[in-house]
Amino acid sequence: MSEDIQVLREGIKLVLRLVEWVKAQGYPITDLYLPVSDTDEDIDAYIRKQGMMTLHHACTCRMAPLEEDEVVDDELMVWGVDGLRVADASVFPGIIAGHTMGPPV
Repeated sequence: MSEDIQVLREGIKLVLRLVEWVKAQGYPITDLYLPVSDTDEDIDAYIRKQGMMTLHHACTCRMAPLEEDEVVDDELMVWGVDGLRVADASVFPGIIAGHTMGPPV
């Protein structure tokens, strides 16, 4: 987790510099919710208070033959449960290179 905080802190410092540069160009930037200051302590407090995870789950109900102990068949029907189909990114057999929410839509 400490590595995550460090990466986020550096990203926020970059954003703070960008905001100051844009303001210096004369653009009115208002209503931004930013850390109290640019100190590591204030940025870390901001991250802990405002940070959240937004995951796109995939590959939890993999499509594969029953012999491989997977969850759904090639028609997305759950093995051993009549009438139950899974039709979202959880059936991917592996993570795709693009955004995981594109193909299910």
